[in-house]
Amino acid sequence: MSSSPSDRYRPDIDGLRAVAVMLVVNFHAFPEAMPGGFIGVDIFFVISGFLITGIIARELDQQRFSLLAFYDRRIRRIFPALIVVLGATLVLGWLWMLPAAYAQLSADVIASAAFFSNIALLLQSGYFDVESGKKPLLHLWSLGIEEQFYLFWPLILMLAARLRLGILAVASVIALASFVLNVALIGADPVATFYLPFTRAWELLTGAALACGWNQISQTSRASNFRAATGFLLIAVAAAVLDPHRAFPGWWAVLPVAGGALLLSAPAAWGCRHLLASPPLVWIGLISYPLYLWHWPLLVFFSLIKFSPLTLPERELVLLASALLAWLTYRFVEKPFRFGRPSPRIVRRCRSASR
Repeated sequence: MSSSPSDRYRPDIDGLRAVAVMLVVNFHAFPEAMPGGFIGVDIFFVISGFLITGIIARELDQQRFSLLAFYDRRIRRIFPALIVVLGATLVLGWLWMLPAAYAQLSADVIASAAFFSNIALLLQSGYFDVESGKKPLLHLWSLGIEEQFYLFWPLILMLAARLRLGILAVASVIALASFVLNVALIGADPVATFYLPFTRAWELLTGAALACGWNQISQTSRASNFRAATGFLLIAVAAAVLDPHRAFPGWWAVLPVAGGALLLSAPAAWGCRHLLASPPLVWIGLISYPLYLWHWPLLVFFSLIKFSPLTLPERELVLLASALLAWLTYRFVEKPFRFGRPSPRIVRRCRSASR
């Protein structure tokens, strides 16, 4: 078993979550200003693979991993806020949608609750086309990919541990196969490549490989600063260069995935300690999951109610409303279901349990 990172809470990871969610939110609200902001989802995938694989690897190494306990944590992490947003979406749809559109929304709610949204959208249309832009639950495709991945990845890790195989080697081999499949299919079927878990798994596995090979990474100040600076640069280039007209993920996804992994690998870097770990970014990172859930349905429904595109001030107000709802959901739904009422020390440790 390769060593994994410490379970000590890292505020810079919440800061990186903030960067990821702000990229996505601004892409949806201001697509002309942030055409490549959709790469935030790829950064989320890397963070998730890093944190969750690190937790599983530690528990397997200590011979205390429980599959039931793992799925219980996932349910408490994902479902409470998701159910609130799905319920609110159904109410808004009932008030403002025509019967045919509401019937489709109801089907999308069922697919989202079953973490099947990516497959349902694959069978309907692409992510960037006009019709998909009218779907209030379009953004939940990423949850589908993530939870489908976590149905099988813990089982693979358990098998690897039983066979005494190195988790780093297992993660690397599967990641390479997934990446090759992604590159091979992007030209022939870009929509399937975008939505299928098989062609996206390498992004989560990049974070997993980082967690499993943690002891082989230099944590000196110079090396950390170099990796962090490179990571920031790759993410900035991806956000500036990419747009919905390019076939994605393909080779282009290497930019945000590598950038996210480099930043995760450098907790000692100045940029991670002082920028990503700054209180404003940490706060946004803590509410990033409910903010991701709320922002797109609100943008869609406000446009539907207005019967025309939202103006710039209106979109800004919708994002403010999304942030408020995200904080309320985090404070009164997510935290109570995830943590109950544990001691502050346990809460700090549990914050590392990511999407």
